[in-house]
Amino acid sequence: MMIRPQTLLPALRSALLATLGLGLTMSALAHARGEPLDLDALATERAERFASADSDGDALLTETEFTTAAISMLEAKGERSSHRMRRMRHHGARDSRPTEADREAREAALFALMDSDGKGELSAQEAGRENRRKAKRTLGIAHRFERLDSNTDGVLTAAEFDAPLARLRAADSDADGVLSRDERKAARASARANGRG
Repeated sequence: MMIRPQTLLPALRSALLATLGLGLTMSALAHARGEPLDLDALATERAERFASADSDGDALLTETEFTTAAISMLEAKGERSSHRMRRMRHHGARDSRPTEADREAREAALFALMDSDGKGELSAQEAGRENRRKAKRTLGIAHRFERLDSNTDGVLTAAEFDAPLARLRAADSDADGVLSRDERKAARASARANGRG
């Protein structure tokens, strides 16, 4: 008999997924299936993710801690299929499309990351697909860190790390702690109307 994760109790499903090493969270599963999103469960997941990434226990995430945790999470999820990774690679502000200058700056940053020996030119190995993929991943993670670091001090507090959760809570129009499919659609429509999506 095959046991389907969606038929299990949420706690058992979470434990099963963690045991299988899939790196999937309950909120990611709910989001992917368009199910209501339990904001309290998401807050718990984010707090656990923050604590896990904070390797020195100082209640702050450095860019190194953030990057190390993000790479581990993406590799566990299989980053090639990750919608979040594709979104993280988008360069430029939320409220605008990338300009030609943005694209040129991104390509220059990619080149600098790929040019591991610093010679100003790429060897065949440096120009390879895998090296470019890793450089794009690193650049995307750095961009995400910069977007979260609202006070630009080079570290993330728990509040900065949870800023996306605050936006989700604001979208919870009936304040029931659950973000329904309709509330998500309304929030996306509002963001598009305001030039943020």
